[in-house]
Amino acid sequence: MMNYWRNLSTEARIDVDHLIAGLHNVELLEGMSKYAHCTGLYFPRVVAALKQLPQEHWDAALAVFGSVIYVPRTFLSASMQYLWWAVHASAESRGSRLSEGGDDILVTEVDQDGLGPEFARLNGLSARLNGSVHPRLGDVQRFRYALFDVLNGTGQEQAHASAQLRLASSKKAWLILTDKALSGQSLLGDLQKITYARDLVAEVTGCRPDIYVVAQISTVTAENEVTGWVQSENVEGITFLSAVRLDGRAQVGSPECRLFNSETHQLVISLCEWFDKEIVSQDLSLATFRERSSGSLALGYRNTGITLVDYRNTPTNSLPLLWFNSRDPDAQYEPGVSRPKYVGPFPRVHSRRGKEDSRWSESTLWEEILRPSARETILDRLNS
Repeated sequence: MMNYWRNLSTEARIDVDHLIAGLHNVELLEGMSKYAHCTGLYFPRVVAALKQLPQEHWDAALAVFGSVIYVPRTFLSASMQYLWWAVHASAESRGSRLSEGGDDILVTEVDQDGLGPEFARLNGLSARLNGSVHPRLGDVQRFRYALFDVLNGTGQEQAHASAQLRLASSKKAWLILTDKALSGQSLLGDLQKITYARDLVAEVTGCRPDIYVVAQISTVTAENEVTGWVQSENVEGITFLSAVRLDGRAQVGSPECRLFNSETHQLVISLCEWFDKEIVSQDLSLATFRERSSGSLALGYRNTGITLVDYRNTPTNSLPLLWFNSRDPDAQYEPGVSRPKYVGPFPRVHSRRGKEDSRWSESTLWEEILRPSARETILDRLNS
């Protein structure tokens, strides 16, 4: 460690005060909401991670650890309240006024993370559990259930699903909640499915609610992914809102990155490439993430290259240096190959890992709903 502090004092390196302030800031923020998947204070975890790396990479690793964007629970709660205000403001700018109690909106989410109930509670939305006011379409998967029941269900299932979709269509606006929109790929896929459902039901009801994509944290990459599709396909009534927007200045792979000075930036890039080749690539359970990231996880999933961590988990879009855990019992290594010894300061718990059985994947089930013949059947049954 002493070698690092001595080298850091030269003009070519990030200054010591800046680094210490960064590490201290992360530790203070984590003190507000302890990271869910580890114990102990931040700085000892940083030291433990450094000891698992070659000394030649300590400079770059410390620079990364001092540039973590840590998000405590209090911020995420405040972001929910800000976003409800932002939806109201956006609607009013279009000449539409939404009720304070939320009776004229549908709140849904891209994952089953409980964001919808939390959003309703923090913003005082009433009658959340009243089925005659709010349809049970709380996430993208439930939209698939409803459309599937209209298409293939029994008479009673068809009637119930049709009623749910009609009730949703009667709302002024649909809010699609996500905690993080980082690469934008999965979010765009979910948005396209929900937009399809909205426009399909609108052919029967004549009502087409505005859709608000509401993200607590987003990147400019994800925003461009969504808005690019909206513009290229001339999709009407879709607005993208986020509480925090990370642009190129916060992305390690961007020439606009401002997390480090130019020399340290190059050292960080070299470290990330070495770390992926020597450490991350050995875990075969991450192969699907790698395939979807052009063969490299050096800068995280889909090369997003951020240093974001929130108290609940670390996204795979962040640098693996932060979240990789060789002790993970679900990690997979070649027989006879010893596990690398590295646990990042914010070890991640993966919600998805490996390949899904294609017979039961959501994309496969949606393919049946999106068939032209299925569309006509759904319309006929919604009309009946």
